[in-house]
Amino acid sequence: MFAGYNVTGQNFEKCKCDSIIIVLETKSKTDSAYYSNLILAFNSCDDPYLRLSFSKEALDYATLIENSQQIGYAHLMVGLAYQKLGLLKDAYNSFLNALTEYENTHNESGYINSCYYLARILAKDNRFEDAIIYSSKTLELYKSNGDSIRYASILLNIGEYNRNLGHYVQAKESFSESINIFKIKKYDFGVAYGYGNIGLVYLAQDSLSLAVENLNKSLEILEPLSDNYSVSVYQEGLAHVYQKQKQYKKAEALALQSLALALEDHLIEQIRDANFRLSEIYKESGAHLKAYQSHVAYVN
Repeated sequence: MFAGYNVTGQNFEKCKCDSIIIVLETKSKTDSAYYSNLILAFNSCDDPYLRLSFSKEALDYATLIENSQQIGYAHLMVGLAYQKLGLLKDAYNSFLNALTEYENTHNESGYINSCYYLARILAKDNRFEDAIIYSSKTLELYKSNGDSIRYASILLNIGEYNRNLGHYVQAKESFSESINIFKIKKYDFGVAYGYGNIGLVYLAQDSLSLAVENLNKSLEILEPLSDNYSVSVYQEGLAHVYQKQKQYKKAEALALQSLALALEDHLIEQIRDANFRLSEIYKESGAHLKAYQSHVAYVN
């Protein structure tokens, strides 16, 4: 916990709620506990504008007392608040400010976190080459400190950025290396993500039998683990494979399963993708009314 807090369970929830009240009602904003309450309030609040307000106040306080570690963390908070609001440029600048602060104070953990968030925000803006640059910085640090799980996780991200760039050889190399590490560490989720992402690469290359093989390997691991988001993604990918093979019944069944999981967990992007896949399957198979209905659901 932050700044001396050590609470768990219901007490932690009460502490977070109390922190919001304290932050909103406090008159003295120079007490050291105020920053801690801002952090707890930020983490417990769902309102994006209130989160932005808490994070900016935390930054003002940290700047006032000239605490570099708190300044860096507050910049990350501000960036996350902007990201939630969809203000990617502002989020990028905040993460960059955090990176500069942590770099100047030689704070490796903060530097790694800043690089990670910078890479993710750049990827959201489709700046995948820049995302690879920051991910690579993180990768080297995880390699040097022996954190193999996080190292492999960043490899997955780099592979995904390369996949989006159409750099399929590099993407498969990253995914394959990550799978090997995750297998050694017996981390099933990572192994499944590696197989699934390689399957999507093979799909993009029209190597359809290899796409089916890898996507099925991924789904066999993930379905018992109830990872609905990833299962929905890879089911839609597999439906696309079967559509290309003109196996429309199989394609429809998988796309419907993907849609059902996405609806269950309110996964907006996947609901959209599954409806698009269904519209394409129905259009190709001659089910024009269903194609129209799925297309309407897709655009709405």
